[in-house]
Amino acid sequence: ISAKNGANTRYPTQNIHIIRCISASARHTEAVCRYMSNRSRPWIKNSSTAMTTNTAKSVKNSTLDALGAIAAGTATSTGKVITGYVKSLGGNPQSTVFGGGFKTNAPQAALANGTMGHALELDDYSRTIMSHPANPLTSAILALGEIKGTTGKDAILAWVMGWEVTAQTSKAVRHAILETGW
Repeated sequence: ISAKNGANTRYPTQNIHIIRCISASARHTEAVCRYMSNRSRPWIKNSSTAMTTNTAKSVKNSTLDALGAIAAGTATSTGKVITGYVKSLGGNPQSTVFGGGFKTNAPQAALANGTMGHALELDDYSRTIMSHPANPLTSAILALGEIKGTTGKDAILAWVMGWEVTAQTSKAVRHAILETGW
């Protein structure tokens, strides 16, 4: 794997596609974050009383399950390809790529870890929201948490908020997802 002028020469077409996807989705992600931030302020302010012990325990169990799926995915061909790809991109060494022996920036670490977590289809599934958010949530929260020095309580709160975003957005697309074969 080599790079010339910062470009990935092994996966050149993916670079362009990824950049376009990130640019287009960043506006939507920012809008969702703003909405959830405004909507959740009262809940976060009272989070010490709003979060039950059962909720925290459930998040911890789902996080451990996701970490197990990520660990298993490191040995797969998918895990090896995504690890090689992310490593070839370089990036500021801030967040760990599990099983890769290196750090990269948070988005790339989250991408690699989330992909490995899904590689063997061992990740969770919620019939209620028709999704399996534990791997992407865990991967993103750990990647950002490693940079920010996030507390366990804040990580659990972020996980719950991520689950809520997934639940609310899946309501809007549930039938479309089923109609397209997902």
